[in-house]
Amino acid sequence: MTCVVAYFKMLVITKEFDMMNYHNKNIMHIKNVTLRVRDIEKMLDFYANVIGMKILEQTANYYSLGTESGRILVKMVVDEKAEKAARKTGLFHFALLLPSRHDLGVFLNYLIAIDYPLAGASDHDVSEALYLVDPEGNGIEVYADLPNEKWKYTRDGIYMTTVAIDHVSLLEEIGDYEKIPDDTVMGHLHLRVNSINRANALFVEILGFQKSLDYGPSASFVSDGKYHHHLAYNTWNGTANPDLEDHQPGLIAYEINLPVDRENDLVESLDKSKIVYTKEIDGVRLKDINGVEITLSYL
Repeated sequence: MTCVVAYFKMLVITKEFDMMNYHNKNIMHIKNVTLRVRDIEKMLDFYANVIGMKILEQTANYYSLGTESGRILVKMVVDEKAEKAARKTGLFHFALLLPSRHDLGVFLNYLIAIDYPLAGASDHDVSEALYLVDPEGNGIEVYADLPNEKWKYTRDGIYMTTVAIDHVSLLEEIGDYEKIPDDTVMGHLHLRVNSINRANALFVEILGFQKSLDYGPSASFVSDGKYHHHLAYNTWNGTANPDLEDHQPGLIAYEINLPVDRENDLVESLDKSKIVYTKEIDGVRLKDINGVEITLSYL
């Protein structure tokens, strides 16, 4: 192996190691989301042919999609009677974390080539992100992290902002986008809620995430292992919105990785809080403050 080849292999390994520092079995993080969908053909076309996911499992009314390597990112439950309703609690967006800025640039070039519209594009000072909306209105962020040594902190927490992305240099990242990269993970989940205080009580005080940043009184960002955020929630749509009902499309479940050595503490915390939950062989199940099912799994 030449020195040049060895150097570039080292760079790739370092990139993957940094990324997985915040999304591994020892860190609480979002693993996948489950959506109730109405038009499965349109949704499969989008997730397979635009995002580049592989269909990993399929039954009569259930599909799981993810990377070629087998990592499940999105699950879908089909309900042909589903009818969309506006201004619900639940999903703001889920965020797919790509392995590198190069991958993000290749993806942006691909979206332009197929003429797929963006809902937004931002530099958040910890990451660069593209925003899309799927055929049934679910928000999606596709992003790449900046190296963590470039993240900034204030006395209030990690510094995050929203400014224009440097699309010129991003478009210089040339390559063929044929599928979502194998090392893609669910980077974070952002929810619409009616109460920041109630969300903090569940996700921070009970489940054990740590506060990263309060974005004014109407949004909060939390994480584990000093990541910028694994979970966020906001009240930007108001504080009196109904939860998702049966036969309405949207987020109906999500899975959080639970480090196995934290199971006893979690169960003790749930018992003290008198939260209804079920303990099963692969983890713990409960409802979040929006009535969406959470599975905290350690397998």
